[in-house]
Amino acid sequence: MRRLLLPLAVILSLLVSCQQEPAGHSEQARPEVKRGGVYRAPLPWSPRTLDPSLSTDIYAVTLIQQIFDGLVQFDQNLNVVPALATSWTVSRDKLTYTFTLREGVRFHNGRLVTAEDFVYSFTRILNPKEESSALNFFQRVKGAAAYRNGESNEVTGLRALDARTFQVTIDEPYAPFLSVLSMISSKVVPKEEVEQWGKEFGHHPVGTGPFRLESWEGNRVVLTANNDY
Repeated sequence: MRRLLLPLAVILSLLVSCQQEPAGHSEQARPEVKRGGVYRAPLPWSPRTLDPSLSTDIYAVTLIQQIFDGLVQFDQNLNVVPALATSWTVSRDKLTYTFTLREGVRFHNGRLVTAEDFVYSFTRILNPKEESSALNFFQRVKGAAAYRNGESNEVTGLRALDARTFQVTIDEPYAPFLSVLSMISSKVVPKEEVEQWGKEFGHHPVGTGPFRLESWEGNRVVLTANNDY
């Protein structure tokens, strides 16, 4: 039995030594991180608009996701995770959602984002003149019907409690509501830019995302990095 112990020990030591990498080997194998540069991607078709609340074009989704942000977003597993909202609470009756906004976020035009911008963006979706693709989802917001019928100048379920606290109240519990707020159409937009460009805002989009629109000529759309992201 003793004669077998020595060969077995030698074999084990050889196996261990073969599995260990030489010193510095792993660092040499790591590729050098390259920062900056240009990423080119073909789109099957040129998007019709980059306005998140009006877009029904699947080819625009990739671009809108880079230009705009919402309160929340989907991760790679389709879980709802924070975006411009760092946290949120839901009332016991499942009707009121209160969001705390990330501090210091700016639109591409340099202006700070506030809770009033979400009040404006969601009210705009409910505006009958806009014909938003997300209308059906937002009709659950309290006061939406009265606003659309011209009985009120505001949507009572959309409130800015302060600059960084935004609140949404819906008429009845709706479990997927956070998922609705993660959709492309639920991105925040700056009122001054929308009013300046009108229907052409979709060709002059201004958001808060990691990239901003530099040019759009024919079928060629160029985005540049948002250094303030």
